[in-house]
Amino acid sequence: MTDRPDLNVLMREVIDLAREARRLARAGGNDVAASSADNFEQGAANAYRNQNREQLENNLTAARSLVEHLRALTPKA
Repeated sequence: MTDRPDLNVLMREVIDLAREARRLARAGGNDVAASSADNFEQGAANAYRNQNREQLENNLTAARSLVEHLRALTPKA
């Protein structure tokens, strides 16, 4: 048995990260980043439906990277 998270957990993470990415993108006026977040979430949804763990993990990694990048661009209050 492995300790890898199930597909539901991975999908929830992608959804949460995509929401945060869209919020940060809107705050910074970055339409391309918001569109990318949508694409990562849609790609993850397709992978989830097809039970494709590798592709779901790839979309999770991409969404996580996008959020990290957008956080770095967001000025601290």
